[in-house]
Amino acid sequence: MVRITRPLFSDSATGKIADIGTFRMGKHGAQFMVITQPVDRKTSKQLALRACFKAARAAWLAIDPHDRESWGDFWRSWLITHPLVNL
Repeated sequence: MVRITRPLFSDSATGKIADIGTFRMGKHGAQFMVITQPVDRKTSKQLALRACFKAARAAWLAIDPHDRESWGDFWRSWLITHPLVNL
């Protein structure tokens, strides 16, 4: 099913066809752009960062919800006190 995201009676049209691509119709004709899937790079740096994030998230969830700080503040302090990844 095609979903039109711009007005039908205009000089151009854009939209999305399922999850395979997007189209646009402009003054140069119809164009179809394939939506590419992101590549999951499993580099050592990325795997270390994921492990650090997972450990920090588990520690944050273990704290009582009434006593813990926001996730963003906790994550920043976690990276300072637990330098698992040199970013």
